[in-house]
Amino acid sequence: MNGAVKKFAVTKPNNSILKLSGLIPVIGLFVGFSANAQSSYQYENFISYLQYDNNSVIYTDHDEWTVSLGGVSYFKQVDTTRGPLAEAAFLNRASGARLIYSRTETEVSMKAWGDYEASGETRTDYAIGQIEYFIPDSIFYLSLGVAAAQARYSSSMTEDYVTETTSEKSDWDYKGVASLGITPLDGLMFWSDFYEGQELGDQWILNGKYVLLLSGERALNFQAGYAVQKDEDYGDITSPSISSDYYFNKTFSVGLAYYLTDYEDADDDKTYELRARKFFGENVSVQASVAELDEDRTALIGAGYRF
Repeated sequence: MNGAVKKFAVTKPNNSILKLSGLIPVIGLFVGFSANAQSSYQYENFISYLQYDNNSVIYTDHDEWTVSLGGVSYFKQVDTTRGPLAEAAFLNRASGARLIYSRTETEVSMKAWGDYEASGETRTDYAIGQIEYFIPDSIFYLSLGVAAAQARYSSSMTEDYVTETTSEKSDWDYKGVASLGITPLDGLMFWSDFYEGQELGDQWILNGKYVLLLSGERALNFQAGYAVQKDEDYGDITSPSISSDYYFNKTFSVGLAYYLTDYEDADDDKTYELRARKFFGENVSVQASVAELDEDRTALIGAGYRF
């Protein structure tokens, strides 16, 4: 935010809010329904709706939501006969092209002493396109893509019975993004994310994922991440995360996640998430999650279709 809105905006970086919307899985564009059994798929579409609830006393009123949609086109058919349906692409080391678009809209307002009133609206559009490639006959993984973002702001402030309004629209900002990883064992992957302009000495991101197949159709998914960033206002920022999903069978899972943002010069942010996903047949899935960060809460619902 900028302009008059800055006077009553939360002063911490948006890392925590982005984590709530970004680390919670993006899911489902419901493009159709098929009850026919199948053991493979090549295309997947998804849509999700995320509602953000801020109970801070800073704002008299706060409304924020994000809608995301996108799709994946795999280069080959993805076999679903082994492991949970949600982990089929990962277990098959499936390469493909991914495209995601999201829009976040925020409206805030507050009233303070005397006649002081302020309100603001922000709309942010974000898109990313990536090619994800598991190099055949090797343990290496590579992803290359482009991310783009655009923001629009408008604000109004009344003080001493004088109202000022401002508005601004940014140009689209493009950045190259990439990931490098290894898959040393079946179901295990480590990777690091990079983006254009990143200073590796000050900013880096590491991730890990392991899917453990148990007896019958049961399975466990473990994920962890660790990010470091240097900030002029808040010093060193470290962001560890850990999550796990338990698959009762091929179609249903329940998971928990914990995200910590540790600021050197400010209070820490701790986020807790509860999530679940259910497949109906092998084509259609629905997913829901709730997350809590101090006074902030999010709820996400979505659906997906693969064929």
